[in-house]
This record gives sequence, structure tokens and C-alpha cells, in this order.
Amino acid sequence: MGVEETTQINPNEVEASQVKAELDAVWNSQITAENISNFSDDCLDKVIGIVKKVSLKYFPGEEITAASEDLAMEEMGLEVSTTLDNLKMALEQKRQQIDEIFEFVTKAEVSEIVIVPPGEGNISRSDGESENQDFTRKQIPRIETIIYILVHDLNIPMEEIKILKGIVSINIFRKSPYVRIEANGKIIYACNEHKNASYIFSKSKLPEGIDIAILDGMSKEQFIEIINMSPKDHYVVGYFHNWRDVITKILSGNVENKKRDLDPGVLIPISDRSNPDFGYAILNGEKWGIALTIQSKERINQGRFEKMSVGLEIKPMLIRGKIRAGYRVSDILERDKKRDVPIAEKTGEWKGYVTVGDIHYGTVLSLSKKLEVSRGYLEKLFGKFNFPSILINTGDVVKAYSYEDAIEALRNNPPQKMIHGNAKNN
Repeated sequence: MGVEETTQINPNEVEASQVKAELDAVWNSQITAENISNFSDDCLDKVIGIVKKVSLKYFPGEEITAASEDLAMEEMGLEVSTTLDNLKMALEQKRQQIDEIFEFVTKAEVSEIVIVPPGEGNISRSDGESENQDFTRKQIPRIETIIYILVHDLNIPMEEIKILKGIVSINIFRKSPYVRIEANGKIIYACNEHKNASYIFSKSKLPEGIDIAILDGMSKEQFIEIINMSPKDHYVVGYFHNWRDVITKILSGNVENKKRDLDPGVLIPISDRSNPDFGYAILNGEKWGIALTIQSKERINQGRFEKMSVGLEIKPMLIRGKIRAGYRVSDILERDKKRDVPIAEKTGEWKGYVTVGDIHYGTVLSLSKKLEVSRGYLEKLFGKFNFPSILINTGDVVKAYSYEDAIEALRNNPPQKMIHGNAKNN
């Protein structure tokens, strides 16, 4: 009977393959918007950390020196000096490429207009506000990353790329300009300020009568209208974890399924203001909306909405170029157990009241103002005589009392101190 041979595994070989895999991962790191600013330094730090980890394994508790690093790496069959030298050369070359791109963007021609100006109702800072307020926003080098993709992924010479930088206005919160980039038949609008989407148009597929100059002056809402008309030719890309991959696919023309590539489930609301569902997105026959839209359309105040929305399914919605949380409207309404509560008048003599027959019901605050009696006195009066009340909707569901009952009670129980002298007698 022969002796069965067994294969002996050298632990050092296993560890060496793991270390080599870690080094290869650094070598093959992809430049993204998150790391482009510090790519070379970050990669070098990672390699130094890997080498240090190996050294500590072979020389635990000892001071790490260049000699001990060499010995530890050699024990694994790796040459630290060659590894680091090659890496430093490669990273220095990458640093120069990135610096060239940042300089290219910095020296870009500046337009005389605000590129991608805010749409109607979106100017949120008045001229009278203090210029000393801090309107800074987180910056993400998306513009530079797009240029890098064009030059180093798609091999487009930098001299063939056109770039125009817009100006910013004191009247808008956005303090970083949108930039228009032209390359490879695409027109790209990007902004480095946090939460601003990127827009990509196929130049040859623009609607009749629309050229680059007209595009520059369009708002995000107008961009969305063009994109909705021809979704296979034009794109909006919110800033998600796979932003770089999506941008690369679009610029290279390798988008097979736009909805899948542009983050599954991103909903785009109805932009036609004449549509009763304006602001909502329709998915499988159901309405979805962001918190502000639902609160406004369904007359639900913020505090009540926040309570009702806890734990509900959320889908991303694209609103004015920003991705926000969208809720299924029916989910919210199912949790609103008081939707049959009568709604208070918004205008007129009985603003804030609900009229039932000849009786006018108002909140203690509304009655206090109309009767010119303190809220505290009215609350004591209603409590003392156990006045009947109903629930009304004034944006929130609140308790309301009869104005006529209050008048009668005040005649029989006048307060010693009035807000403006005497209570009104009607």
C-alpha cells in the first residue's frame, strides 16, 4: 500500500498572495469624484500602511525601519524598494494628469450669464439679505472627474474639449457655477456644489429650435422637459454611489437601459402645471410625492406628516435637479385617520373657522383674537362649563369651540381684565 501524498501549503505563500492582492487593489484603484483631489497621496498612504502591517507581523513590538520593511517583504518574496519605486513613479504621473485637468478647468472661459439659472420661484435669497452670511456648500469635483473620464477613459484629446464656466448670482443660494462641457457629440452641464445633478444632452438630438446658447439659459425644470421628451438621447444623473459609472456609460454611448443605469426607481414628477397631479410622480397608477408636495396638496402640517411617514416605503424622486425622498400618497392618507375633519376657511370674515349651520367653530387662539379675550381665560371658561367642541383642520387637526357659545358665556362671566378693554358684544 503506497503512502498517500499530501500537498503542503506554505503559510508565507498564502500571506504573500494576500498582500500582493492588496497592493494590486491599490494599483488598480479607480479615480472618482470622491478621491480625485487626493488620489496619489491616498494610494501611497495605503501602500505604506500595507508594508507597515507586514513589518509589524515579522518584527512585533520593534521600531519599524526601512531595513525591517525590506526584510519583512523579502520574507514574503516581495521587494519593497521595487514596489514602492514603481508605485511612486506611476502615482506621480497620475498626479500630473490630475493637476493638468484641474488647471484646465480653472482657466476655463467664463460666460457673461448664469448657466442653468434657477427656475420660476427658485430664487431663494433676496438682495436685502446680508452678504456676510455663509452660503458655502460641500464641493465635489464632478467637473474635473468628467474631464478625466473624457481624456483618460475615452481617449479624447483635451484640446478637443470645450468648457464654459457660468457666473453666479447674489440672488441664489447656489454659490458655485454650472459649467458647460462639449465633447464627443455631448453637451454636459455639471456643478461641483453638493446636491446638484448633472445633465447630458446629445447635441444632434436636441429639439428643433434649441441650440447650445438657448440651453445655457434654461432652468433645471426646462432640462427635465427636454429629457422627458427624448429619454434615450438626454439624461439627468443624480449624485449616487455609482455616479461615475453612469456618467462613463452615457458619455461612451454604452447605455442599454437608461432606467436601470440611472439608479433604478428614480421618479420624475409631472411638470405640467395645468395637470391636477402637478408635482406628483405616477408609478403603476399610484401617486408619489416629496414631503413638501404632499403637505401642500393634502393640507397636512409638517409635524403631523413626520409622524405619519415613519417607516413608510421611500423612493428617490428628482426634484429641481436634486434627489429627495418620495412617499406613496396613499400610504400617508391611510395613516391620516382624521381626513374627514372639516377644513377651516382660508379667507373672509370667518377665516380660521368652520361654519356648521349658524354656528362658527374656531380654535381658542382664533376666538381669543376675535373676542379680544385672553387665551388663558377662555380655556378656563371652556373647561369650567365643559363646553362641547369639534375637531377642525387648520393645517393641523385641532379642537374648536363655538363662537356663539363663547359670546353667551362671556356675557354671563365677564373677565376682570380684557385684552383691549371690553369683550365684543354681538
